[in-house]
Amino acid sequence: MSFEYLRMHKDELLKNMKDTGYSEQYRRLFENVSQFMLYNADEYGWTSYLEVYEYYLSKELSVYRTKIYACVIGSLLKFENEHSFPVPGQIVTIAKSSKYDQLSDEFQELIDYFVKTQTAIGNKHNSIHAVYKIGVAFLFAMQERGKYSLSSITETDAISHFHAEDGSLRCGYGTAALLKRLFLCGMDWKYDKCKILLTFLPNFPKARKNIQYLKDDELEELRMFIDTSDSVSLRDKAICLTLLFTGLRRGDIASLKLSDIDWEHDSLCVTQEKNGLQLCIPLIPPLGNALYDYLTLERPKNNDPHVFLSCTYSRMSAPITGAAINCMLKRVSKAAGLRQNNGDRIYPHLFRHHMAMKMLGSNIPQPVISQAMGHISPSSVENYLYSDMVHLKECAISIAEYPVAKEVFNK
Repeated sequence: MSFEYLRMHKDELLKNMKDTGYSEQYRRLFENVSQFMLYNADEYGWTSYLEVYEYYLSKELSVYRTKIYACVIGSLLKFENEHSFPVPGQIVTIAKSSKYDQLSDEFQELIDYFVKTQTAIGNKHNSIHAVYKIGVAFLFAMQERGKYSLSSITETDAISHFHAEDGSLRCGYGTAALLKRLFLCGMDWKYDKCKILLTFLPNFPKARKNIQYLKDDELEELRMFIDTSDSVSLRDKAICLTLLFTGLRRGDIASLKLSDIDWEHDSLCVTQEKNGLQLCIPLIPPLGNALYDYLTLERPKNNDPHVFLSCTYSRMSAPITGAAINCMLKRVSKAAGLRQNNGDRIYPHLFRHHMAMKMLGSNIPQPVISQAMGHISPSSVENYLYSDMVHLKECAISIAEYPVAKEVFNK
């Protein structure tokens, strides 16, 4: 393979990246890699983009820098082969193939069948991807044990994915439940083989962990910090207030578009990723002001329709991701000194829990809460009942009449 197309159209590539909102720093990296590759191709004897990538691997760079070069060279390779420009937010890499690519034909066929059938019946991408990820990991682990077909997998092989040799648990109910979905679907494809694999999966009890919840004083402390601290960007402030005042899922915040904001009627109307239902929420003044400040004073000027854009080096001006919202919230909470004790956690869904709990505590009917939260079924609210401390305390049985050693309460 030659680098002729890149040599002839490099300037066109860089201009397109500028027009589509890539940062100057990221464009300069593309330019430097391209020039270095074209200038030194003869000296190093490079005939493929993979050889260029192997050169950078030999430099023993940090994991982060290696991933960056893999993405840059992967994008240049795609530009060479397909004559297509890089797309903000779309990751292209030349790094080694994924676990899925290394699966046997039969294992790939099972995964493909599941994805195809679940997509056809309208299941959401996140739900399908969860099964895809766990299924690929399980089948790849089977291959590492020398099993390359469904019929060759034994019960011992399947159990080994859940239990280590020392008896400790690697994974439990969640993994087993997702694998059951994969093999139940696969029974329509290869009934006997998938039915047997279903019987090999261990039956774990569904354990319910203690649900963490935010207290009113914690939210007030966070609100005060983001309002007064100069270290919190306008984007991060707007995201935190969106979590606080709307209870939206992190994925819905990440996919929020400029057209979803109705400034005239002071509302946010979003199509939820999880269930596809449209949800309209009042845009109260503190949130509206925060969004307006971010959009007019800080947000990069480009044609991306999403409200919140990334500010990381590798994804500059691309739509923010749900994982990035998680990281931002942890960073802001740490700066505010909020929930930093051992065992404390902070993540976007806590704000959703808090909103549901406040409505439950105010005796708002469950169907009304479900509608406000964007649930398909009113029964979805039942998950939040485990955190409804107001009403749970009413159900508690007094121990005043039972003999309990005083030492129990002194610990």
